Amino acid sequence: MVKIAPSILAVWDKTGGDTGEVVLAARTALRAGGDWVHVDVMDGHYVPRTTFGTEMVSALQGVGVLDVHLMVERPENVVESYLQAGADRVVFHPSASDDIGGVLQTIADFGAIGGLALDVDEDVRWLEPWVENIDQTLIKQVLVMTVKAGAGGQAFRGDLLEKVNIVRRLVGPNVSVAVDGGVNGQNVRQCVAAGADCVVAGNAIFNAPDMAAAIAGLQAV
Repeated sequence: MVKIAPSILAVWDKTGGDTGEVVLAARTALRAGGDWVHVDVMDGHYVPRTTFGTEMVSALQGVGVLDVHLMVERPENVVESYLQAGADRVVFHPSASDDIGGVLQTIADFGAIGGLALDVDEDVRWLEPWVENIDQTLIKQVLVMTVKAGAGGQAFRGDLLEKVNIVRRLVGPNVSVAVDGGVNGQNVRQCVAAGADCVVAGNAIFNAPDMAAAIAGLQAV
């Protein structure tokens, strides 16, 4: 069954940045069937927008598995602080880093699950040096953006599903491949058919009248 990662960015936007409401919504989403909480960290440099930092990850500790997406310049400078705050899974953008291997190793040293996130303009060739020996790679997950990184609520880009398929063929069956961006009940089947075993969804879950039904609908593929 496809894993569902409810994205708290949708709640952050809807509540005007109310941490308490975000934590409550995240807990509710996991109780409704979500697998882990997706936390979009934006620094205002890699992407124009700024969202939350380590304080949000700390506030979410105990809610469930925390899946942190670092949309930041030089993730090597901040990744340890997010791991110390409680991140269980971390992806970052290779084009933003001067030390991809070092970041992956730091994540592994903390016992967390690490990987790379590919924005719409980041080529799958970024993965190639790290998956040559797939059984020993530090990449345990790849997140493929189906919208431009930096804002929630964008329309899903189906033309990027071929990229998902290429990533799946490159990494094989034992590395998780997630799709993030505009995912809903109408396109989730396409994502899974392309090779995704996890989807990130924000508005499709948190703006639904019945959160449990929305999550079940995403899982029913």
